[in-house]
This record gives sequence, structure tokens and C-alpha cells, in this order.
Amino acid sequence: MNIILNFSDEDMHHGPRSRFATEGNIFSSEGNLVLDKKFESELNPEEQPFTKSLTLILAFLLHVGLECFAFGIQEDVISITSLFFGIIIHKFIVTFSIGMKLAQNHPRRWWIPVILISIVAAVNAIGGSIGIIIEDVNINQTGRDVSTSVLMSLSLGTFFYITFFEILAPEFFNHRNQFLKYLATLIGFIVIALQMIFAD
Repeated sequence: MNIILNFSDEDMHHGPRSRFATEGNIFSSEGNLVLDKKFESELNPEEQPFTKSLTLILAFLLHVGLECFAFGIQEDVISITSLFFGIIIHKFIVTFSIGMKLAQNHPRRWWIPVILISIVAAVNAIGGSIGIIIEDVNINQTGRDVSTSVLMSLSLGTFFYITFFEILAPEFFNHRNQFLKYLATLIGFIVIALQMIFAD
């Protein structure tokens, strides 16, 4: 199915389009602008939910893998405990939100959210296992601290993208219950901040 943009008679007769127009090119024999079929996928609205879901999951996979890797290389009990509870609290909320987002994007193809969430769960275990393996390697404390800081920075960057651009932005675009949304967001930030303060 081609997408045709009509031009006026003046454009068709005075321009060079009608002379060089052939079937299958960008201009049809009538002088109309025709987009080739290779552009249909870019304009197909059915592919947009899958593209959005894939982008969301890829960013979340990077966040999850780096975060669990940083968790796996911790060696003292205090660092492990604080990071563990921090991961559990925010991962529960974010995973629930992402699951709802995937369910909204694919209301009839339920198997897509199931597969994507299963991949996320597997990456959790893989990232943590790699971190534990590297933790057993003889690395000095300075190198361990630097690697942890870099990985956590990358993980937080992807987390900010997911939180503000993929979860909060679509929610606030819908203007219903705006006050409750702002209140819930504020309470969530306060709870996480208090957890980090008392964990230290």
C-alpha cells in the first residue's frame, strides 16, 4: 500500500515530475509523489509499541546488569546489605511499572511482556554472578571502588532515563489526578532518600 501526496495541476504541468515519472519510482505516472514500500515500516503504527518496548527493556537491561554486577563485587556486609535493600525497594516498583507499560503496549500479545520480563530476570542473575566471580579475583580496594563507582554511575544514568522519560513522562501527559501523581512521586523519592540515609 503506497502513500500518495497529490500536487496541483500547475505543479504537474510546469515541473519536470510528469516527464520523468514512471511506475515504481518516487513519482507515479500521474505526477503524484509516492513513497516506496520500504518506508511503510517506518510509518506503520503497529510497530511503534514493539519499538518502544524494546528500547525500554534494553535500557532497563543495561541498568539491571550493571547494578547487579556492582552488587556482586561488594565484599563487606554493610555495603552488601545497604545495596541489597536499595535494589529490592526500587526494583520492585520499577519492575511493576515496566510490566504495566509492556501490558499497555501489547494488550493482545501477552507473550511479549512475559518474554521480555523473563529476560530481565535472567540478566539479574547473570550480572550478579559475574560480579561475584570478579570479586574473587585479586583486585586492590582502589580498583574495586573505581569500578563500582563507574558501574553505578552508568546504572543510575539508565535508571534516570527509564524513570523520567519512559514512566513518569507518559503518566503526567495524562492530566487526570495530577495532584495524586505528584504526591505519590514525592513520597517515593522521600522513602528512597530515607532508606539511603539510614542505610549509611
